[in-house]
Amino acid sequence: AKPRRARIPQLPRRYPKQYVARKATVVPIDGDLTKAVWQLAPWSDPFVEIRGEDAPKGTKPSQWETTRVKMLWDDEYLYIAAMMDVDAGNELVAKFKERNSPIFHTDSDFEVFLDPAGCCHGYKELEINALNTVWNLLLTRPYMDGGGEVSGRVAKEGEKSYW
Repeated sequence: AKPRRARIPQLPRRYPKQYVARKATVVPIDGDLTKAVWQLAPWSDPFVEIRGEDAPKGTKPSQWETTRVKMLWDDEYLYIAAMMDVDAGNELVAKFKERNSPIFHTDSDFEVFLDPAGCCHGYKELEINALNTVWNLLLTRPYMDGGGEVSGRVAKEGEKSYW
């Protein structure tokens, strides 16, 4: 008789699907995804909804709304191109025009989280709206663990908590 293999329980996925960014330099940076350098980079799989069941009704994306990215990098920069498809009748909202405004409150924003250690300590976040308004922060550790935000939203240039 063959020995029985132990059954391994299915654990919830901790990390999103992986995407390997190609090494290349994008010059000039102008949003033109028809350039040869971008054509070589694959699109990511469509993003998945990460909000829980407590998300306000009617705010989840429809089956026709998808977000995908392409990424490239060189020794100085990470280049990210995002494609956000919006269902007919819906709209992208972009009201804020000043850097480090709280765009995450009202605007349709695209967010990038960089956490190379995978521990939620010292991770960086970049958010951008359709008007190219940027908000970036460094989170020292999770808020529930007493962490704090380091950004231009909470501090002025030259202050300790400014980034």
